[in-house]
Amino acid sequence: MMSGRWMIGMILAMAGGTAAMARMPAIPVLGAEEAGARYGQARGAALVCRGLAAGPRLEKLRANYAGEDRAVFDRRAEEIVKAWRKMVSCEEAPEINMCRLLKERNCHDAEAQIGPGGSAVPGLVVKKEE
Repeated sequence: MMSGRWMIGMILAMAGGTAAMARMPAIPVLGAEEAGARYGQARGAALVCRGLAAGPRLEKLRANYAGEDRAVFDRRAEEIVKAWRKMVSCEEAPEINMCRLLKERNCHDAEAQIGPGGSAVPGLVVKKEE
């Protein structure tokens, strides 16, 4: 089932999708838990990271899951978003500098993994137009 979605995505991209979508690699096939974690990472990064916003593929990723898989996806995504929200206010941080460094590292990792050229799921976050 997932491989069929992947093929459809590739066909649409090659058959006249936007130029940006055609340049991006296909969304990899992920289990519901891993996909939910990446979705949560993208939502959290858009919330915390200066200069990052939700990308065009974010909701498309969620749309690939239904039923029990969607419930697993949503549960995992919410866990990850909660962790990112704690970073916004530096809850539980022993010192403010450590919190700042943690934010910088997580934002860097998010851009590297799920940014436009991401190594895991490209296009879930993009640089904001400023």
